[in-house]
Amino acid sequence: MKRTTSFIFSLLCLGLLNAQSNVKVTFSNAIALNIKQLESDTPEVVKKHTMERIQNIRFLSYMTIEDELVYYEIKSKSIDNKESEKIATSTTKYYMVPSIQIKIPEEKYLKNNKENSIASYVDKKLQSKKLPSITWKKSGKQKKILGYNCYEAKGILEGKPVSIYYTTEIRGSGSPEKIPFIKGVILEYTTDKRSGVATKVEFNQPKIKNFFK
Repeated sequence: MKRTTSFIFSLLCLGLLNAQSNVKVTFSNAIALNIKQLESDTPEVVKKHTMERIQNIRFLSYMTIEDELVYYEIKSKSIDNKESEKIATSTTKYYMVPSIQIKIPEEKYLKNNKENSIASYVDKKLQSKKLPSITWKKSGKQKKILGYNCYEAKGILEGKPVSIYYTTEIRGSGSPEKIPFIKGVILEYTTDKRSGVATKVEFNQPKIKNFFK
């Protein structure tokens, strides 16, 4: 009887440890645009206001860590701000900032830390490949995100700069999007396309099933 009780207790402890390893991080994301990407003949004052409006648009993404696996998802979202904005300049001229229509496509990535791979749908086919290589360089900067001590690291990913803040205070390794792994969990990142910062960290999450369906 004692052996049976001990065995059941061991299983319960093992299950608890497995559950604790399932961590879900919710990110608040913004589109990263350079003012140079706007049309060159657009007045500078209109460019500035357009950039401000675009950078204020936020959308959510989700990263779930299950042992060596990381599930990352952005759900499809349409943003249609039909209201144009009238702005004045010091020369008493008036410009109209155009309405903004943005389509955030669905993205799903399944990454494997042990195999250093990433799987996603390309042309309606599920494909897996190695994650691109990156050499992380720690800057020495630190800050707290959601109460976790985070450290800044930077690198070049496929010819583009990327910067992150990661913590080692959460069990496992987790990186959003196509960003390669680091020994820790990334809670903030900036790429040439978008930026994201963690707004919530949840533990004891259920295992993900049928992720690509």
